[in-house]
Amino acid sequence: AQRALHLVPEQDHFRRGTITGTLGLAYWTIGDLGNAYRSFTDCMANLKKAGKIHLAISVTYVLADIRYVQGRLHDAQNEYDSSLQLAASSDKPLPLATAELYQGLSVLNREQGDLETATQNLLKSKELGEKAPLPEWQNDGNPRRKITLDQLLRMSAGLEFEEHYIPPDDITRMLYESYDFAVYAADKPLVAKPDTEWNYSSGVA
Repeated sequence: AQRALHLVPEQDHFRRGTITGTLGLAYWTIGDLGNAYRSFTDCMANLKKAGKIHLAISVTYVLADIRYVQGRLHDAQNEYDSSLQLAASSDKPLPLATAELYQGLSVLNREQGDLETATQNLLKSKELGEKAPLPEWQNDGNPRRKITLDQLLRMSAGLEFEEHYIPPDDITRMLYESYDFAVYAADKPLVAKPDTEWNYSSGVA
């Protein structure tokens, strides 16, 4: 990974972010928390520059966990707070990883004896975690905005999807004609109120 990092141009922030993230995992695995923290910090910075804010925010949990293990609880909280501010400043819907930030804050609050705040952050994490992790559904006025992850997993989200394995149903189109399964499934319209009908659908589950 270190050799690859030297070969990647400085301006290729996304690739440098993925490589430094890999380095961070390697250091973390062998217990070198100092270098792991520095690598993950570089990873997050590169992902921000690449415009991958949702990925950058997901790195926060690792950075905060390293600080937690080091006994630096105040620094761990600062990691969470900074990323929550970053998420709030974005003009896009909150990424699913934000739920993990609130969960991590809840753990810190509990360690610090602030059970009331810990409970509030845990409930906020639960609320965000229940939302389907699809930013394109979270815009105001989108009828799919209130679909939860649980409804998708139980195949009761109310989305249009035919699965008979007889062309031209949705499953065969998705498997053999679509360039991106996730995009195909996410584009399906709502045809029933969530949790009112069950429809076998491996495409949206």
